[in-house]
Amino acid sequence: RATLAWRMREDLILRASASDGFRAPALIELDPGFGDPGFEPETSTSYDIGIEKRLAGEGFLRATLFHTEIDGQIFFDGNSTDCADAVEFGFPGCFETRDFEASGVELSAGFPINAHLTLNAAYTFTDADSGDTRASRVPRHDALLALAAEITPRLDARFTLQHVTDMEPSVFAPAVNKVGDFTLFHVNTTYA
Repeated sequence: RATLAWRMREDLILRASASDGFRAPALIELDPGFGDPGFEPETSTSYDIGIEKRLAGEGFLRATLFHTEIDGQIFFDGNSTDCADAVEFGFPGCFETRDFEASGVELSAGFPINAHLTLNAAYTFTDADSGDTRASRVPRHDALLALAAEITPRLDARFTLQHVTDMEPSVFAPAVNKVGDFTLFHVNTTYA
C-alpha cells in the first residue's frame, strides 16, 4: 500500500492511496465437485484520493473519491450446473469467477459541539458491478449521523443512526426475506 498526505495549507490536506492484493482460493472452491481446481488467486487494486478541510476546534469536512477492481473474484452461483456435484446430485450451485468493480464518493464531516460532545455525519455513494450486472448486497446510498459523548473521563458512548437505500438483493435470498432499504440505530459504549 502506498499513501500520500500533503498539507497544502495549515487547514487543507490532500490524501491519496493505492493498494493491491490477492486472495488464494479456499479448498472448497478448488474442489472439482463444487468449483474448479484451476482457479487462480483473486487480484485486486484500489485507489482513492481525497481532500480534507480542517475547521476550528477539531472540526473537519472531507470528500474522497474511490475505485476498486477485483479480477477473477470467486463467487457462488446458486443457479449454475457447471460443476460435477451439481449434475451428479441434482442440485444447482457452483463456485465461478467474474470481475468486480466499484467506484464512488464518500463525504464526511465532524463538528465538536463542546468538550464532551461531537457530531459526525457521512454519506457514501457506491456504483458496483459484478460481471455484467449490478453487484448484490452493495448499497448505492449509505448515510449516517452520529453523536459521540464523553460521559465520564472513563466512559464514552456513541449513538449512530444509519440509513441504507437502493441495495440489489441477493438472488439466493427467499422472496419473503429480501433486504430492502433499512434504518439502524446503534449504541456503542466503551469503559477504560
